[in-house]
Amino acid sequence: LEEGIKKQPGQAQMFKTLAEVRVSEGKLPEAENAIRRAIQLDPEHEGFQYMLGVILLERGDREGAIAAFGRELAAHPGQKDALRRLRELGAVRSAPAR
Repeated sequence: LEEGIKKQPGQAQMFKTLAEVRVSEGKLPEAENAIRRAIQLDPEHEGFQYMLGVILLERGDREGAIAAFGRELAAHPGQKDALRRLRELGAVRSAPAR
């Protein structure tokens, strides 16, 4: 994977995959760096801000996670996972029952 990134450093998806690998290894700072690079390369890609939010939450950065989930939801209003996370964090209220 790292060799592929060296050969094609402009591939955002490769950085996302690297972030996933680093999360699975428990290397959260490296995972954060990788997903931030993916976001730099493709800022509108669905799921990248969400993944950053998950990583930040795992690292104890609640406010950073809320901001990332909010950016994901703003760019992709149908992103139910980001909305769920924001609700869990108390950053948005659930719609009243009808």
